[in-house]
Amino acid sequence: RFDGSVRMYGEDVEMQLRALELGKLAMSKDFWVRHFPSALNRDQLRAINAYSDGFRWKLAITHPARVSKFAVVLTTLTLYSGEVARAIARLDKTGLIGAQGHLDFLKRLLSGAETEQFR
Repeated sequence: RFDGSVRMYGEDVEMQLRALELGKLAMSKDFWVRHFPSALNRDQLRAINAYSDGFRWKLAITHPARVSKFAVVLTTLTLYSGEVARAIARLDKTGLIGAQGHLDFLKRLLSGAETEQFR
């Protein structure tokens, strides 16, 4: 369980890291993860996407044997592409707002900027 008021990002990665502490992970059709819609305002989407990417980057720094920096960058690029595709397919601004958040993270990463989320 994750309290959405405290953490609205990275719960899937955090759950996997907790499970890895207990042993190996395996796929099973009997195991389900349910994501429920958030009451989150979409005007925060850009900042949350950038922060979520930063959280994954922090995991790659603190758990390099379990989380690959390459995988984090590849995931961010995939999420960015998905947001842009969603914006085009649905002709809405939400996808572009989300994509901008992923782009913000990549720009900070490439510039070497340090923020709270990367420490």
